[in-house]
Amino acid sequence: EQIIRLNPEIIIDVSSEAPNPARMKAWAPLSTVRAVQSGKVIDFADAHALIPGPGVLETARKLAGLLNPASSRPPSPSAPR
Repeated sequence: EQIIRLNPEIIIDVSSEAPNPARMKAWAPLSTVRAVQSGKVIDFADAHALIPGPGVLETARKLAGLLNPASSRPPSPSAPR
């Protein structure tokens, strides 16, 4: 109910298991949600995603790269620091 009410543009389905097409099909009944309609349900499989600790920083970097690919590129030499 909350997902329908919030109607997000992107959903990140986090799991420590390998990507699974069946898990993505589970979102089909929520076809009124924008993220499902536009195919922006992301199957994010990361062994460290659900474990608190130092690996969370790498998980955050991976998520940033998914949401904003420009954030995962090194800065250009002329970019201000």
